[in-house]
Amino acid sequence: APLACASRATSPTAAPAAPSVAAFRFDAARVPVGRVVHYVKSNLDGSKPALVSVYFAAADRIEVYKSEQGLDDAAEVNAWLDWSTFSIARLEAGVIRADGSREARARVEVEADGRLHVRVGDQEQRIAGPAAPFHVYNFDLMSLGAALPHLAAPAAPFAVTIVDPTFGRSPGLVEDRGAVAFTFVGEEALGGVPCRKYALTGPGLLDRGGALWTRASDGLIERVESPLANNPDWHSFRLERVGEAPMTAEAWETYRRTHVGAGVPPELTRP
Repeated sequence: APLACASRATSPTAAPAAPSVAAFRFDAARVPVGRVVHYVKSNLDGSKPALVSVYFAAADRIEVYKSEQGLDDAAEVNAWLDWSTFSIARLEAGVIRADGSREARARVEVEADGRLHVRVGDQEQRIAGPAAPFHVYNFDLMSLGAALPHLAAPAAPFAVTIVDPTFGRSPGLVEDRGAVAFTFVGEEALGGVPCRKYALTGPGLLDRGGALWTRASDGLIERVESPLANNPDWHSFRLERVGEAPMTAEAWETYRRTHVGAGVPPELTRP
């Protein structure tokens, strides 16, 4: 069930027409290196919950882990961030098993000419470079989450480009869906945590819209809601922050191996 919230709305300003890196300003102190933040991904009604954990492994790298209950492997994605574009420079996706063995599944890389080079198994594709900043919706917006603490003016409108897998619904492996505009709605407390709420609009979400909240203290994602699923195994998209802790690289590796197939641990389940 959604957390209790209290809001103080403001008058939304007009959303920008196009993505621009000018909306962001990098601050190394805003990168929580050595910290893991846990989320629960689900449908909007809370069904099909999965654990999504993001570990800030370095100033320019995040490692994301997703465990679903009952599966014999867990998804993991490593993403290298380019702070000149506030986008990914490279993304490598695969699975990890309880014995620690891994299997690579996909890779996305920005080439020298700006094009995206995508490989999935033995298939590959290149597409024209998307307008920066760009982020992958299917990546549970984790790279966007890493970028949001660096907004130059959090109450100002901004936009990003969404690139996403086609899932066989159109030709190619991935597609540039276009922009999603973020319009600041107001301040809102989620479960007593002060947050900033944004309305999401535009073709990047296939004009289905949504909302995103960031925690006021650190700028990281607190919640996302959209009727547009980011994976065919779900019918909508909800992401809720449920916990966090400092963690060494060794402890993070152990955590991933020991949570394969566990889904959301009881200690991270909201009452």
